[in-house]
Amino acid sequence: MRSSSLPGLPQSSSGATRATRSASRRRRTPRLSWERCSRSFLRCRSGSTPKEGEASCWSSRGSTPGKDGTIRRVFTGVNPQGCIVTSFKTPTPIELAHDFLWRVHAQCPARGMIGIFNRSHYEDVVTVGVLGLAPEEVWRARPQRIVEFERLLAQEGTRVLKCFLHISAEEQRERFAERLSDPTKRWKHDPMDEETNRRFGEFTAAYDEALTATSTDWAPWYVIPADRNWVRNLAVATVLVEGLRLLDPQFPDRRPG
Repeated sequence: MRSSSLPGLPQSSSGATRATRSASRRRRTPRLSWERCSRSFLRCRSGSTPKEGEASCWSSRGSTPGKDGTIRRVFTGVNPQGCIVTSFKTPTPIELAHDFLWRVHAQCPARGMIGIFNRSHYEDVVTVGVLGLAPEEVWRARPQRIVEFERLLAQEGTRVLKCFLHISAEEQRERFAERLSDPTKRWKHDPMDEETNRRFGEFTAAYDEALTATSTDWAPWYVIPADRNWVRNLAVATVLVEGLRLLDPQFPDRRPG
């Protein structure tokens, strides 16, 4: 598991400059990936000569660390033709009738696309385990299933990056209070968030165990400090740009004839 505490992270003014430069790189690189249609990127993911793609996976404790805001800020300027965001909600009856990865695999990005998961299959380990929504022998086996699933994606050409947005207990309480007091944010309140806040320690321990068990060379976890939004956004953008750079996307060759 990689920590994006980023020693020596610049102050907010220079951080904003770095974020602008990073946005410029993000705009160019996905275009190359989409036009060549040879790789995919799944960020916690078509063409005539398909080879590889990319995807992103986002997890956090509760709803306050800013997953929506991170996606909005970090992916501003990215060509929407090459990017798909999937938000996983409570499983439907049809989804529950299948294995827990069935709905996830269906949303993985095609070659040449960037896929972003807002929440993910890790909820089926952590939330299910902490709240006792399934027998222990069921959810205890899931981390290994996830490792095997993500290895399959990597072997088939999808680069997987997973970001855990970590906020402190104090910051989480403050954000819950702000959400309830602000009419423009009150609609986001979910009674389940109160349970998450009350059991902060249990969820923290469960995530620590799950992330440690599932962070691999082919699908690494990055723990992102999320108490300050600009730090969170810059850290995630840095991870994303490096992941895209390693894909080394190229413009397609000239068509024959």
